Parts: sequence; structure tokens; C-alpha cells
Amino acid sequence: MDGVAPVAQARDRDSWQRLWLRVALWGAVLVLAYFGAWEVLEVTVFARLGLDLHALHIVRGMGATFLLATWSFLRIRRARVADETEREAQMRLVERNLEAQLRHQEKMASLGVLAAGFAHDIGNPLASISTELELLEGVDDVRQLQESVGVVRRHVSRMSRTLREMVDFARRRRDDATDVSLALAVADSARLVCHDPRWKQVQLALDVPETLPPVHMVEDHLVLVLVNLMINAADAMPNGGALTIAAREAPGAVELRLRDTGIGMAPDVLAAALTPLFTTKHHGRGTGLGLSVSSAVIESVGGTLALESTPGSGTCVIVTLPTRSSGHA
Repeated sequence: MDGVAPVAQARDRDSWQRLWLRVALWGAVLVLAYFGAWEVLEVTVFARLGLDLHALHIVRGMGATFLLATWSFLRIRRARVADETEREAQMRLVERNLEAQLRHQEKMASLGVLAAGFAHDIGNPLASISTELELLEGVDDVRQLQESVGVVRRHVSRMSRTLREMVDFARRRRDDATDVSLALAVADSARLVCHDPRWKQVQLALDVPETLPPVHMVEDHLVLVLVNLMINAADAMPNGGALTIAAREAPGAVELRLRDTGIGMAPDVLAAALTPLFTTKHHGRGTGLGLSVSSAVIESVGGTLALESTPGSGTCVIVTLPTRSSGHA
């Protein structure tokens, strides 16, 4: 990466040198054509009219200078505008790539937080399958064999479902915006975070009607935001509590509220909560990017993410997303 900037600078320098050379060559051609045309006018028109040739030569020189300067200015200005436009397009592309990388890294961080829960939910069925197989050693009873096969099949199905949920979350999904059902996105996110052992102490209440109008955005981005917010809620309730997720239709939008009964945030923490890399979590528990990335995702589709919190009384995250009919899609 260290050599990229010098290479780009050298390429830009060569490009501008070629541009100046073209301007000089074509400018010379233009001036020669101008002088030739002026000479014809002097011989055929100005001399017959008896005009002062000395004054005409001065006018000719001034005109040539003005013509060359104007043409050169316009050529350089057009090239500079094109160059700036290209640079802006490249910067926008770099920004989009960086945002995509940040979202993916935050997704991997969330997956890391949930990994212990996934391992637990796979380990239990494996232990049960192992026990069933040990009990079957030396058994000749066909009925008992059939019952054990049924138990093993159910545990295999449970493990397959858990692995599928983990892989679906980790995999990069489609990057194009679609009409997304908020109810389904919330349900998918809740199913993911419930693998976390801490959620055994959390009472989750969902009030997200399926009749809400869809939101137009990348589904994977919405799931990432919801998972981040739910993980934050679990972190805020180390001794358990309740999380209520409710959604209602608003004019041209849907409003989603996630309210927990956790420890809340002090005013100074609340003021800095959306700042990138700011975190109050212990080392290894958070990147400090979850809320800032979530806020950026919501704002990129014309929505807003706001926080309300009181120490000791929990936190409420208010997410407003424009609907398809609001003209933001």
C-alpha cells in the first residue's frame, strides 16, 4: 500500500505534462491559423482601405495573445474539472468500500460475541447424541433403536438449524436494497441473539406488527443494526432484565423502539455513545463501532437513530426508517 500514492502521483504528473504539451501544440496551430487569416485580411481588405498597418500589427498581436490565453485557460479548466470529478468519484468509491469493510468487521465482531452461545447450542445436542449411542451399545430391542434414532435425528436437525443461522449471518448477503419486512428482520435478529447464554436471563417482548409497510434498504444491514442493538441491551443488563421491541407506523416512516431495563447511561456517556471507537465495555467485549456503524447505516437510507437513557432506568433506542411510499427509496 505504501507505493500506491507515489505511483498515483507519478501518473497524475505524466497526465498533466501530456495535457500541457497538447495545449502548446494545438495552441501553436491555432495561432498560426489566426496569423494566416489575419495576413489574408491585411492584403485583401485592410491595405485597400488604407488602414495603418503598424496599428493593425499591434491589434493582431494582442488578438493572438488573447485568443491563445483564452483557449489555453478553457482547455486547462475543463481538464481540471474532469480530474476533480474523477477524484471525487474515486473518493466516493473508497468511502463505500471502507463502509462495507466496517460493516463486515462489525458483523464478525458480533458473531464473535455470539460464538460461545452457538458453541453451547451445538455442544448440548452432540453430548445427547453421544449418550444415546453409548446406551445403544449391545441393545437388540428394535423399538428402543427406533426411539434413539428419532432422538438423534431431532438433535441433528437442531444443530443444522443453529449452524445455518450462524453461516447466514456471517455470509455477505445481497448488497442491493429491497423491500424488507421489519417484523421478519426483528424475528431473524432475535433468533440469532437468543443463542447468547445471557439471554436466558432476559425477557424479550416483541410488538412488531407484520402489517407495517416495508422499508427499502439492504436486508443484511438492517439485521446487523438490530443484532448490534440487542447485544448492547444484553450488555446493559448483566443480571438479567427485560427488552421490549415495538414498532409503529409514522407519517412516511416506521418507528422502532428498543427499550431495556438495564443500567442506563450517564449524560456524558450518552453524549458520546454514537462516536466511533467510544465504548464502556471491558476489553474484548466491544469494538466501539457498533452504535456508530448502526447510526451510519440508518442515516444512509434517510432514517435516524436516537438514544434516550437515564442511569438506573434503562435505555431506549429509537430507530426511524422511511417507508417505500415516503419517496426516500
